[in-house]
Amino acid sequence: MKDNSNIKRVYTYTNFIGLNSMEIELVWNWRNNKDVRKWMYKTDFISYEEHLKFIENLKNELTKLYFLVKRDNTPIGVLSIIDFINRGGEWGLYLGPEYHKRNLAVEFYYNSLIYCFEILKVKSINGYVLYENKSLNSLNDLFGFTKHLVEKTEDGETRKYYFISLARKIWLEKIQYNEKIIRILGITRHKTLT
Repeated sequence: MKDNSNIKRVYTYTNFIGLNSMEIELVWNWRNNKDVRKWMYKTDFISYEEHLKFIENLKNELTKLYFLVKRDNTPIGVLSIIDFINRGGEWGLYLGPEYHKRNLAVEFYYNSLIYCFEILKVKSINGYVLYENKSLNSLNDLFGFTKHLVEKTEDGETRKYYFISLARKIWLEKIQYNEKIIRILGITRHKTLT
């Protein structure tokens, strides 16, 4: 196995059920930010009480995992895997809005995939990305996700999505040490968040 320690920052993943009150509020604010919310299935504002109830319900939910992602102890985003059954599931992730223009997306994506495939031992991940979300669709292309255009209806509104998928085997064989990705990671590993 190749050594990739020179391209990784220290990323940690805290399950939502273990968040402190400041972290719970931070995630709630991020989720309700218009620049994050516009890409979600449900784009409505979520009350703080709904948010607390959602986190409380996760304690009894074995097929849903939600994590606050930290880079060098600074919260920068969220990773989720729902319908987590037989080591596969639908993933979702977003950077906190204050990090959208910091060129951290490739690094965030890469480390989240490492967490999914190497720590959680996920065999495959899939998800839905809005057709018009050009930035995220470019990331999915870079990371070797297969994609198929589909339509989904949420709250009476039909929208176009790409259904994306990536298997652990493809990650290990073709993506993890992809030269283009490694070159980008070499640039961002020195970036500080301040």
